[in-house]
Amino acid sequence: MKFFAKIFLLLAGCAMVCSCANYRLAGTGRPLPFDSICVPPVKNISYAPQVAALLSNAVINELSRVPNLSVENADEADAVLEIKIVDYIRRTVATQGRDTELAAASSLELIASCTLKNLKTGEVIFSDRKVRARNVVYTLDSNDQIGEEYQNMPILARELAVRIKDTVIGIW
Repeated sequence: MKFFAKIFLLLAGCAMVCSCANYRLAGTGRPLPFDSICVPPVKNISYAPQVAALLSNAVINELSRVPNLSVENADEADAVLEIKIVDYIRRTVATQGRDTELAAASSLELIASCTLKNLKTGEVIFSDRKVRARNVVYTLDSNDQIGEEYQNMPILARELAVRIKDTVIGIW
């Protein structure tokens, strides 16, 4: 029995060493074509309530966490990321039992159109790329759907910011 235990431990150790040998950090496989980026204020042409400033701050925070990428003002940046919120969709996904006209849960979707330009070369890396984020808001205990949506807006903006950041650093 000791022989099989030693063989098993030896094989398990070899498997761990071999599996860790090819480990790489997640992210883009090649370096970005720019070292700094500017994010002008987000434009909101949708009916999303007061989300432009939330999204601007969230995108800047997410991009500032990317290694080897700094967020600068327009005069010093190598690239510019223009973001426009183009749609805000609210769908009822569940109704209340006592009144089927009242929403018990709503699915909120925020859609942004993003354009990334390299200011050093003048190249448009991507144009009008749609990025979306979804979240569900529950209003079971209260009938204040507007208040619940308003409280959910920072969460939705952060989720969209993460997806926008992933779009920027995952360019191909």
